[in-house]
Amino acid sequence: MMLPSQQRVVGCLFSALLLLQPSFVASSYYDDKVNKNKNEEAINTFLTKGNNALAAGNLHSAGRMYEECLRMDPNQRYCLINYASVLVDLNAEETDHDEATKQQRTKKAQDMLTRVLALHPKDGDAAFNLALLLQDSSTSEEVTREAARLYHIAVQAADNDGEERWDALANMAAAKQEIGEYMGRYGAIRAYERVIVILERMVQEQEEYL
Repeated sequence: MMLPSQQRVVGCLFSALLLLQPSFVASSYYDDKVNKNKNEEAINTFLTKGNNALAAGNLHSAGRMYEECLRMDPNQRYCLINYASVLVDLNAEETDHDEATKQQRTKKAQDMLTRVLALHPKDGDAAFNLALLLQDSSTSEEVTREAARLYHIAVQAADNDGEERWDALANMAAAKQEIGEYMGRYGAIRAYERVIVILERMVQEQEEYL
């Protein structure tokens, strides 16, 4: 049973989230330490073109650029993350495609993000995106626990970089609430409280701007 103070925290959070919803994220930084080889310049060129196409909403073009990038370096961190984003966005945009095609894209995106985390276990963007995909596929306790772990990675990565990610915090809080992990620095209660502070500041800044 939640305490009255906890209920107020959760109630305030869900009211605030009516205006702001977490979404799949793409990695914008791409100056990774690519292995020094003759393909490095071409890899970065394809990655940049892919990022530009993704930002412009040209998903098929972005996908082709990321495929070229991964053909040269199958483990290129940001190509993998952003190509996974493209596949998820295509599923959302192309509603006329059959379910099998969508499932194939989702599985491919999951595999790409899993590969990133195998190589870079603390990558916050990959962890956040994979958690979203897992929760979309199942509501089992096992999946919720894994999602909570992945959101935790995303929150810690943001904290280490001096950033605030309300989306990762909110999703981590909800997942940890479901599995009963309330206490501690990264428990559900503290996470909810941090989200409320961030959202209140964002609303205040928006009001001041207007």
